[in-house]
Amino acid sequence: MAIELPDDLISAQRAADEAHRTLLGLQRQFAEAGGEGTLVPAREWPEDQRSEWDAQQREWRRLAEIAQAAVTEHAKDQGLGRYDVEAALRQGLRHPQPTDG
Repeated sequence: MAIELPDDLISAQRAADEAHRTLLGLQRQFAEAGGEGTLVPAREWPEDQRSEWDAQQREWRRLAEIAQAAVTEHAKDQGLGRYDVEAALRQGLRHPQPTDG
C-alpha cells in the first residue's frame, strides 16, 4: 500500500533538507579555508563565520522540527505508523515517481 503524502509535508521536508545542505556547504567552506588540504576546526573559525554557521544550524533545526511535526501529525491523522510515513517521505524525495503528463 502506497502512502499518500500531502504537498505541505513534502515541501516542509524539502525545506529542511535544503537548509541542511546549506549548513554542510558552510561547514565545508569554512573548514577548508586553511587551503592546501588543511582543515580548520570550527573552534578556530573567525567569529563572523561561526555566527553564520550557528544561524544556519538554528534555521535547519527549526525547519527540521516543522517537518518532523508534520510527519507525526500526518501519521496520526491517517492511522499510520510515524516510521512508515517518514520512510515513505524519504523514499519519495530520493526516488520520486514520474508524473503522467
